[in-house]
Amino acid sequence: MSIISFKNEELELIFKGQHVKGWPYGSIDTTRRRLLTIHSAADFNDFRNLKSLKFQEVKQKVKGYDKSQKLWRVKINLQWSIVFRWKDGDAYDLGIADIH
Repeated sequence: MSIISFKNEELELIFKGQHVKGWPYGSIDTTRRRLLTIHSAADFNDFRNLKSLKFQEVKQKVKGYDKSQKLWRVKINLQWSIVFRWKDGDAYDLGIADIH
């Protein structure tokens, strides 16, 4: 699996190892580790085996995403998640969402 595209520019900068001043979504280090896990995953089983990621399908509407697209999430912390579309083994349109 590879990360193909981002919806959130700051998320892309963190993935590239750059510092983002005032990142409001929790730890930059945790966010970067989550992104690297997404990038290196071979398939869904890699996520399911790492329970701490809280990997799951998003069943509700997420702002900025088409409702007809299936979305997945990996938790950053209690409030924020990295959301993305999964297609043909790759992650697309990575963004940040507050999903409860």
